[in-house]
Parts: sequence; structure tokens; C-alpha cells
Amino acid sequence: MTTVSDATKTWRVLELINWTTGYLEEKGFDSPRSDVEWMLGAVLECSRVRLYTDFEKPLTPDELQRFKTFLKQRLDHQPVQYIVGETEFMGMPFTVNPSVLIPRPETELLVEQAVEWLRERPEDRRKVLDVGTGSGCIAVSIAALVPDCQVVAVDISSRALQVARENAERNGVTDRLRFRELDVLRESPDGAPYDLVASNPPYVGQDEFPDLDPEIRKYEPEEALAAGDGLLFYRRFATTATGWLQPDGLLLLEIGGSHQAEPVISLFSGPGWKSVTVSRDYNDQGRILKAGP
Repeated sequence: MTTVSDATKTWRVLELINWTTGYLEEKGFDSPRSDVEWMLGAVLECSRVRLYTDFEKPLTPDELQRFKTFLKQRLDHQPVQYIVGETEFMGMPFTVNPSVLIPRPETELLVEQAVEWLRERPEDRRKVLDVGTGSGCIAVSIAALVPDCQVVAVDISSRALQVARENAERNGVTDRLRFRELDVLRESPDGAPYDLVASNPPYVGQDEFPDLDPEIRKYEPEEALAAGDGLLFYRRFATTATGWLQPDGLLLLEIGGSHQAEPVISLFSGPGWKSVTVSRDYNDQGRILKAGP
């Protein structure tokens, strides 16, 4: 049987896609064809659609060797987004590496709600704080979709902020973004009050982290995923974030699913918060907490 390691064979695009897809499927990977398309597209520096219009194109030895390197990384469960160094979020390209979380589709729901709310505000009342910005996916997307807003993005990690700055430049919004290194559990952000505070904080309990899928556990930054019992950051927001917001402002937080909805809502049931709700994601899981001071 011919394998991708066969140095004597000239591989063409479509047959390499088909063979590798089958191989990854046998190994139990969930989205083998998508993975192969991402990796091969990065090797050939073309879109996934272009792969199928140039399906008879033969790979050069250097291209095949690079693809084999990518495949070896994927077989070790390295996320394909880290392998190729980028992903797509809200229709925009974002650089990612193991210093930052890979943006998820669920976080797009938070951005959509933020953008809808901001667009209904007067132009001089669109000041945004993104807490734990990571790759900058929330801050950059809001800045791109609401061009007259001003966004401050904070993170405890200088390496993450470097990635976020690159993504702001990549998507042409550096003039509307300011970045700050900040430990939000111990410090309050400057520049308050804000009209909108948004965050996708760590919501996994540290005792749960060892049980996560290997793609997450081995490669994504633990400090961006897990904190205390999974509610640590929500307690901080519940007790402090009213001081960061305008009286008619809005807090939007991503949560870890329906099992967290009730505990998080209860944290915001005390004085200072009103209209606390949780909306659901594509899988009918409680996902976005919305609250006003």
C-alpha cells in the first residue's frame, strides 16, 4: 500500500487529500478532511477552495516534506490552528500560537451581541474594555465591526499581548486599540468608566484541567483556561466590575456551559447588578452572561 512516506511517488493534491483524510479518520480524528485542507492550504499558500480547482497539481519534494511535518504534528494531537499558525474568527484572519487560546465559534456570539449593542449607542458612548484579550479576537473584531469605538484590551501575559497587537495590525485596527499588561484579579483597569466590558475568562476548574482533551490540555495555555474552581474570575467581575462601567453600561461574559449558568447568575444576584441573563449557544448550552449595573 502506498503511504505518504513513499519517497518515490509523486503526490497530486486530490490524492494526497483523500489518502491523508482516510488515514486520520482511521486514527480517530474528528474532522480529518478539514484538517488536511488547512494543512495543505498552508503548505501551498492557497485557499481551501483553490485546492480543488488545482486538484491535479503535483507537490514538489519540499512541499511534500513540509506537509509530512505538519501531519506528524497533527498525529501528536497538536491543534491544526497552531500547526498552520492562524485561524479565522468573525470572517477575519487571526494569528495564533500556544501563547493564546484558539478562538472558538461560541465566542463569536459574544462579539455579535457586543456589536449589536454598541451600534445602538451614540458614537461618543462606545468605549470598550476587553479583559483577558488573548489573541485579541474579541477586541479586534469589535474594533473592526464598530469603527468609531475605542477599545482597551488587557491581559496578564505579555506574550499574548504581542499576538494581539499583531492581529490588530493584521486587521487594520491599531488606531482604535490600546493594549495593557494587567492582572485583573489584583488590579483594576485604568480608563474607567467603560460603556461595555467583555471577557472570555478562564472558566475551567483547575481540578478539571487534567481531564480535558489532549489537544487542549497539551497545547493551549492553562492559565487562559483554568482558574480556581472555575468561578474565580466571575466572583471578581461580580464584586468589582460595576466600578468599571457607566451606569447604563453592559457586561458580557462567556461562561463554560449550562452547568455554570446558575452558579454564575447567583454571583450577580446581589446589590449593584440588574437584568442578569444567560443566552444559549449553537449547542443549546448556556454561554453568554449579560448584566448591567
